[in-house]
This record gives sequence, structure tokens and C-alpha cells, in this order.
Amino acid sequence: MYKKNVLNILVLMLALSAVFSLAFTQSVLYIDLAYAQNAKLTQVEIAKGSADPSNGQFFVPQEASVSKGGQMTWINKDTTIHTVVQGNPSQASSSSKPQFDSGYIQPGGTFDLTVNETGSVDYYCTLHPWMTAKINVS
Repeated sequence: MYKKNVLNILVLMLALSAVFSLAFTQSVLYIDLAYAQNAKLTQVEIAKGSADPSNGQFFVPQEASVSKGGQMTWINKDTTIHTVVQGNPSQASSSSKPQFDSGYIQPGGTFDLTVNETGSVDYYCTLHPWMTAKINVS
């Protein structure tokens, strides 16, 4: 009888352990998902082959959204250098200084930008002016 009670207690402890473990795992997953949804980081890929005007994809996504105070990161997945400059190619000869200019982003390199003003911002690659995109800051 004693062995049976001990066995029942062990089974009960194992079952409770499994329930608490599952509940903890689900709460951690929920916290991770909530953090990811509220994260203030937006990534844009400079697509492989984007130096070719017929590539079809250049900045992916072509229109990105980020919250004010959030961070944008561009990742150069292409095999050539690129730039990320505020404005559009028709403004390139303008004497006004762009709000941001990445300089040359090497293949595999990144460019980070913290956005502090709301609104829509156009940008492009100065080396490949067909590469244009937009940031929406809310």
C-alpha cells in the first residue's frame, strides 16, 4: 500500500511538473511574440542583383513602416556596393543636404538609421538611381 501511494504521488508530481512547464513555455512564447510585435527595428534588404535595372526587386520591402524613434537597418545582399540616401534621383543635383546618406554599403554590410520624425520619406541608391523606396514613420 505504501509503494502504491508513493507511486501515485510521483505520478501526480510528474503531471503537475509537465503542466507548469507547459504553462511557463507558453507564457515565455507569448512574451517573445509580444516583444517582436512591438519591436522598433525594421529591416530592409538590398536585393541580390539589384544593380541590374531588370532585376525586379531592389529594396525589400519597397515600402517599409517604422515607429517614430525606431531603427531601420538596411542589409546589402547584393554583390556590389550600394547607397541609401534620402530623396529621389531627380533631387540628386539639388544643393540641399539629404536627411541621411549611408555612404557606400559594401556587399554583406549594413546601414543603421534611427528615425525621429513622422511622415513619409523617399530614398534611393545614388549609384543605381532606379532603386527607389519609401519609409513611412508613424
